[in-house]
Amino acid sequence: MNMPMPSPSIPAKDWPIPPMDHEPGHKSSAFTWAMGRVILQRMGDRETMAAITADPAMPAYCTVFQWVKMVPAFGDAYREVRLKLAEVQQAERAEARAAKAAARDAARRAAGKPVRTWVAGSRSSYTPQWAAAVCAAVEAGAALSAVVRRPGMPSSKAVYTWMRRRPEFRAMYVEACRRREVTWWLRRDRVIDEVIDAGLAADLRGSSRRIAAIEGRIGRLTPKIHRFPPAPHRR
Repeated sequence: MNMPMPSPSIPAKDWPIPPMDHEPGHKSSAFTWAMGRVILQRMGDRETMAAITADPAMPAYCTVFQWVKMVPAFGDAYREVRLKLAEVQQAERAEARAAKAAARDAARRAAGKPVRTWVAGSRSSYTPQWAAAVCAAVEAGAALSAVVRRPGMPSSKAVYTWMRRRPEFRAMYVEACRRREVTWWLRRDRVIDEVIDAGLAADLRGSSRRIAAIEGRIGRLTPKIHRFPPAPHRR
C-alpha cells in the first residue's frame, strides 16, 4: 500500500516511517520507494546517514548502501542528492567568502583606506592548458591525488588554490568529476554485459570481484558530505 506523502513544510525527520521487515533470514529485498523517499528527503535536509539510520525503525546503515548498489533507480537518486548537496556546500562557501571580502572592503573605506584589489604573493601558476590537462585526467577516471603525482602536473596545493580563486576552473573540475563517475559506472556495466554474454562459461567469482572493485572505486571517488548545519525550516 502506498503511503500518502507528508506536506513539504514538515521536516523529513518528522515524517512517518514506512513499515519494513526487520526480521533476520533470507528474503527478497526489503526496499520500498516509500522508505526510499524518506531517506532521500532526509539526506536533502542535510542529515547524515548515521543519523538517518540510528532509528531502529529505519534500515541499517549497510542496508541503505546495499540498496544503492542493487536498486539502480534508488542509486541514481541517491547520487543526485549527494551531488546537489556538494554544489550547495560550494555555493555557500563562495557566498561566505564574498561576504567576508565585502565586509573587509567596507571597513577599509570607513577607515579612509583604498579598497584592496590585488592579491599578495607570487603570480598564479594557473594556465588554461594545465586546467584542461587536470580535468581531462580526472574525467578519464583518475583521482586527483593520482593526477598530481604524474610528472609535469601541478601540485595538489596549486589545484586546490585554483578551485578557491578560479570559478571557471571550479566549474570545469565539478563537471569532470561528474563525467568520471559516469565513466566508472559504464565500466561496471561493461563487466556485467560480459558476464551475461558469457553465460554459463562466465567466471562469476572473478567478475564479482571486478564489479566490487569498480563500485568501491566509485565510492572512494564520490565527494563525502558530512556534518551539515540543520536546514532552515520554511513555512
